[in-house]
Amino acid sequence: KDRTAQDQRSQLAKIFESMPSEDAAARLERMPDRKAVEILRMVKSKTAGAILSQVKADRAAKLTEQLLIETPSP
Repeated sequence: KDRTAQDQRSQLAKIFESMPSEDAAARLERMPDRKAVEILRMVKSKTAGAILSQVKADRAAKLTEQLLIETPSP
């Protein structure tokens, strides 16, 4: 059961990677920044880029800044 949270996270990443970037962006726009950043970190770089390209420019800039600032230490 220790892996349950990690399994859920990887499943969520797969869901976002499988949906069209426009749909993923629409969902991300309705989430708090912290959750949106968490999802962007879980998906592949190419997917994150495609999603961010569909998010409104000001929000995309804010999320990108948070991706840089809040990178967890190893």
